[in-house]
Amino acid sequence: MALSTNVKNFTAGSIVLADSGASNSMTLDFDQGEFKLGPLKSIMNVVTPYERRGRFKSAAYGEREYPAGSFTSMVAQFTDASASVVTDFVLKRNNFSGNVSTLGTGTKTPYAIDITFNLEGTDTADSVDHTFVCHDCIVTMDEFAEGDPDTVSFSFIVLGEIASDLAVDELPA
Repeated sequence: MALSTNVKNFTAGSIVLADSGASNSMTLDFDQGEFKLGPLKSIMNVVTPYERRGRFKSAAYGEREYPAGSFTSMVAQFTDASASVVTDFVLKRNNFSGNVSTLGTGTKTPYAIDITFNLEGTDTADSVDHTFVCHDCIVTMDEFAEGDPDTVSFSFIVLGEIASDLAVDELPA
């Protein structure tokens, strides 16, 4: 595949939230186009440098690091018993009360979802779209803000792998 000559911007992306097995999913209709994710590096573990008397001697991988991200959505409504509303998906209620965590089932299992970011490429003469999936994300609704427009902001931490175009590894067990 040749290098794209089309720079992408906030109009080219879309965000999809999905529960375990993607049996319930939704594409955000009102996101603001400012999805963020990071930090990423070749191996998702802390690098610890070791020194002897103030001089670098070696380095080793330590514990796993967990990338984080955020996105914002405009508010059309807060909740609905049968329609797809992002706050209901994240808070696991109403139409999405039956969602199954990507971490498994159980009353003490945290509710986690997969977040897919799609970057449109084929509509801009690229040969493919570009995608990455953040698995097992714990999502927090951070803030509702009244304004022009009203918005709700979310943050998340990625407990699982990042797959597809931005795939990164952690140290093998």
